[in-house]
This record gives sequence, structure tokens and C-alpha cells, in this order.
Amino acid sequence: MVNDIQACANNINIDVVDNNWVKKIPNLHAKINLAIESVILETNYSKIIEVSVKLTSDEEMCSLNKKFRGISKVTNVLSFPQDTTEPRIFQNNDEVYIGDIAIGFEIVQKESFEQEKTLSAHLIHLIIHGFLHLIGYD
Repeated sequence: MVNDIQACANNINIDVVDNNWVKKIPNLHAKINLAIESVILETNYSKIIEVSVKLTSDEEMCSLNKKFRGISKVTNVLSFPQDTTEPRIFQNNDEVYIGDIAIGFEIVQKESFEQEKTLSAHLIHLIIHGFLHLIGYD
């Protein structure tokens, strides 16, 4: 029961940059929240967390991939773990800011078609993948 209470206290920020995400996936925010909360419960992750999810375009994903990984091509998901040695100005003492996840629309839509998955299912798969990286899974 404690995990259920903690799950409700997590802060999941969702930034939709590419509106195609909202147009193509009903209940987008609820699905992302449920996916992350489910991973927290299934992994018994005990900290109350803050995480940011950016739903963007392939153009921005290509730029992020080049800037942070030195790879000049689009990728479907990137995870950016928070450097825990950096102090945060507005940190709630009960929350641990674990990082950011970025996902590109066009490539995910293309992959979902090729893999015969719904766009929603593939997005959730990538959210879970990215989040697991942020909490220490390889």
C-alpha cells in the first residue's frame, strides 16, 4: 500500500512539442503517467521521483542525438539521467529528479507501422525503455 501512495506523489512532466502526438494518441498524458507509475510499482522503486518527458519531432531528436551523443542521425528515444552531483534550485526534498526522456514522432510512427504495433503501444514501450535507463537499468 505504501508504494501506491508514493506512486501518486510522483511528478511526471510531459512537454508535447510536436502536436501530432496529441492528434494520434487519445489520452496521451494518462497513458504516459500510467506507464511510468507501473514501472515504479513493478520495480519496487522506493523513491518519489520527478521526471520530464518531451514528445518532439525527428528534427529535434536528430539535433539532440548529435549534441549529446555525437551521432548525426535521428533516433527514437533518448534518456538523459540527472547528474545527482548538480544542485537544483527548486528541488522538493522528498523528490529525486531522475532525468529526461525525449521521443521523436516520425520515427516512432514509422517503426510502429513496420513492427505492426499501434503508435500508442510503441510509444509506451519506448517510455518504459527510457524510464528504466533513468532508474539504473541497462
